[in-house]
Parts: sequence; C-alpha cells; structure tokens
Amino acid sequence: MHETLTGWGWIGLLCIAAGFFLSSGIGARRNRQAVPLNAVLYTVAVSLCTLSYILIDKLNLQHYTPLSLLEVSNIGFLLGLIPFVRLREIRRCLKDKQRLRELAIGSVLSPGSYLLFLLAMNASKLAYIAPLREIGTVFGAFAGIYWLKERKEAARIVSACVIFAGILLLGIGGR
Repeated sequence: MHETLTGWGWIGLLCIAAGFFLSSGIGARRNRQAVPLNAVLYTVAVSLCTLSYILIDKLNLQHYTPLSLLEVSNIGFLLGLIPFVRLREIRRCLKDKQRLRELAIGSVLSPGSYLLFLLAMNASKLAYIAPLREIGTVFGAFAGIYWLKERKEAARIVSACVIFAGILLLGIGGR
C-alpha cells in the first residue's frame, strides 16, 4: 500500500500486539495450567482473518465508495447466513418487543459502525486506521468489568491500557 511508519508508529504496533498477547493469557499460567494450544491457534486465526478483511477493505476502497462496499458486504452476509436462519426463531423475535427493539438497534449500529470505519479508512492511511479497529477490545474490557461486573483481572486492565497506549503512539507519533 506504499505506506511507512516512524519509529514511534512501530513501537505503537508492538504495544498493540503485546496488549493482545497479555490479554490472551498466553505465557501466563492460570490455576497452574498452561493455555490450551487451541486457544493460541484460534487467537492467531482471528488475528489473521481481521488483518485480511481490513486489507481487502482498503484494496476495495480503491474501486468502490464506502457506501457501495457496505451494500455489497451486507448482501454477502445475507447470502452466507440464509442457510442458518430458523424461521421459528424469527417469528419468536418478531413477537417479543424487547428482542425486536434490540434487533432494530443492532441493525443500525452494526452497519453504521462499519460504514464509519470505511469512511475513515478511505480518508486516511491503513496503518493509522486499522489499529483503531482494536479500540473495541479496550472498551470491551472496561465494559465487561464495570457494566457486566466481570472479575477485575489485573492482566485485562493492563493489556487494555497497553493496547490503548499503542493506538495513541501510532496515531500521534506514527506519521
């Protein structure tokens, strides 16, 4: 993509990677048991998939507008998920007002956030925008602790802070 980073940008990327490493529990023993190999492989697979679709989105934005790319993605998701749709579940959701409200909110927020990401990626370098996609990990960690009352593990808080520091280093000093 013909993009370059400064030394601070590379340090930011390393901080983000280190934060994910810390949050996964790899290298730490919990209850004297090592992290299962499957967990490590899934973590690597998710990282590679995320990297792939962000890169593909950036390449597609050279040929399509963000809105048209969102439309094509939604059609692809629809076609890919149709075989797994259960009509009984749809009927049950349509009868339950609370679930229907949640579906409506999700139907706006999910594509809305993706559209905002595509607009930002269209206006900036991939190296600056792609790590922002991971800010959800930071928000998710704190939301889980404070709103969902999950356990306050020091490693989760530290890893979220390291990821956030990496995003700041990349955004501020990475140019």
